[in-house]
Amino acid sequence: MSVAEAFPVGEYIEEELEARGWSQADFADILKRPAQFVSEIISGKKELTRESAAQVGAAFGTSPELWLNLQDRYLLWQQSMDEGLQKGLDDVQRRARLNDWAPITELRRRGAIRGSSLEEVEAEIIELFEVSSLEEKPVFGAAARR
Repeated sequence: MSVAEAFPVGEYIEEELEARGWSQADFADILKRPAQFVSEIISGKKELTRESAAQVGAAFGTSPELWLNLQDRYLLWQQSMDEGLQKGLDDVQRRARLNDWAPITELRRRGAIRGSSLEEVEAEIIELFEVSSLEEKPVFGAAARR
């Protein structure tokens, strides 16, 4: 899934401050927070918490959800750009699919499968169910959940 590029929540806050003619010091005073806090949010060194998002929302007349959603969209976009992380998520998805097919932990415990790598376990499950891939429907279901 491709996610459209997103921007740090601090950029949106900075634009809102400019539109209102407020300095970072003005905003810090409005929030009753240290100027460093505002600077770190705007520079992306600090993430918004639910409390700080509520304060930003109150100051700008918007909802806290708006600010948290902008932050989450950006963080998820960053995550989607991390190839190593995406490979790890693909592996999680493959392990989940394998566990949908059969009780992997139990099969391992009983010695029915011995593979240590994901590829080995997948190959053993494919052989066990006599299919050519995990996309196929097995002839029989695994009833060994207990």
